[in-house]
Amino acid sequence: MENNKSMKKALKMALLLVTSLLIGYVSAASYTELFMSGNISIIQSKVYFVSGSDTNTISSTGIQGNGTTVTFDQIQIMPGEVLIYEEAVNITNKAGAS
Repeated sequence: MENNKSMKKALKMALLLVTSLLIGYVSAASYTELFMSGNISIIQSKVYFVSGSDTNTISSTGIQGNGTTVTFDQIQIMPGEVLIYEEAVNITNKAGAS
């Protein structure tokens, strides 16, 4: 009788293990279906920054990212002070429209 209970318990545990593995496999299979792959192409921007006469004065890193990013982090100004920068950056448009 005791052997029969042990056998039922082992059978239930095996069934639970097989069910868990099956659920895990199906979950992993559906998870991989959630991803999409494709081909992309990155082109150079048609509108971009070009250094002006003041760019190196007010930017420690200059123009980055193929001319698409500039940070003005060197501007030192006191309260009430007026500073004029004639050419922080120049913007170039090669898209064809002006």
